[in-house]
This record gives sequence, structure tokens and C-alpha cells, in this order.
Amino acid sequence: MKLTTLLFVLVSLTTQAQISQGRWQVSADLSDFSYKVNDANTSFSGQLTPAIGYVLVQNLVAGVGLSLNHYSTSTTTVFREHTSSIGASPYIRYYVGKAPLKPFVGISYSFFTNKDTFTIYGGAVESYSRTFSSNALTPALGLAYFLNNRFALQASLHYVMYMNEAGGPVGLSGPNTSFLPGRSNHQDLSLGLGIQFLLGR
Repeated sequence: MKLTTLLFVLVSLTTQAQISQGRWQVSADLSDFSYKVNDANTSFSGQLTPAIGYVLVQNLVAGVGLSLNHYSTSTTTVFREHTSSIGASPYIRYYVGKAPLKPFVGISYSFFTNKDTFTIYGGAVESYSRTFSSNALTPALGLAYFLNNRFALQASLHYVMYMNEAGGPVGLSGPNTSFLPGRSNHQDLSLGLGIQFLLGR
């Protein structure tokens, strides 16, 4: 019985993962995760993206993800900023080869709705918020390791090009704070770690 179980596990681990036409891909990816403490400053960020895709042809997947972002930074007794974002991220991804370890390349375009909340600690605590939209174009490279024909672990490197519809703040003066007009663009490198399941045959 033990020998049979061991053989079954070994066969499962060496099975070629077929990303074949007509299968569905369900995945979840954690990226842009960081936590920093520097003297009186603390910051945290993270993005979770569950997604569903469809295999159009062998090794080519198109789908859409739901991106959930969080960012916060604070300076003890002085200032705190909290940003939450939610967005849709259509993507396309191509996997190379038939082996369990598959390199892949992909690109996504994300549409975000963001809410910033600022809190200033002084003689009196002042809190105010704003909402704005943003987009991000993200090419990516990565590796997926299929433990069997259905389940894989994945790691990817993203080059994120953000395009915010609102500029940054000009000084901090409570509800009267003004913001730079126009767009505020920036780029970032981000490492993603995740899992995926393939459904169907």
C-alpha cells in the first residue's frame, strides 16, 4: 500500500502539465508586498490579485483579474496616509514548453478606483480624503512549476507603469490641501508569488 502511494505521488510530480485549449485557469497572486520601519516612519503595501483565464490555444491564456491594493504610511504623532484601490486587470500570458517548469511572458492593463485618506496630527486632529482613478500597464516575466497536471506554483517579475489621474499634494493643510493638476506617472518593479489551478482536460 505504501509503495503504491509513493508511486502515485512520483507519477503526479512528473506528469507533463498540459495548458491545452479549452481549459480554465484559476489563480491568485500576491505582489508589491513590503513592510518598512525607519525611526518614526512606518509603511506597508501589498496587492492581491485573484484571476480567471481561458486557454485560447496551447499555452496561450487570456483572462481578467480583480486587483486589491493597500498602502499606508505614517510618521508618529505627525501624519498618516492610507490608500485603498480596487481594479479590473485583463491580461494575456504565454507559457513555453511542455515540462513541469514553464517560463512565461505576459502583459496586463489595469483600471483602478482609489481612495486616499490623510490624517494630520497637530493641535487638532484633521482627517480628509479624496478619490481618483488610475491605470497601469504591466509587462511581466515569470516561472510556473506544475506539481501535477492541475496545480502550479508561480513567481513573476512585474514592471508596473502607473498613470494616475490626480497629481500629488502641494503641502498639507487639512481639507484645504491642494493637488497638482493633471496626471502623476511613475514606474515600479514588483515581485509576485502565487498559485494556479487548471480546470478541465
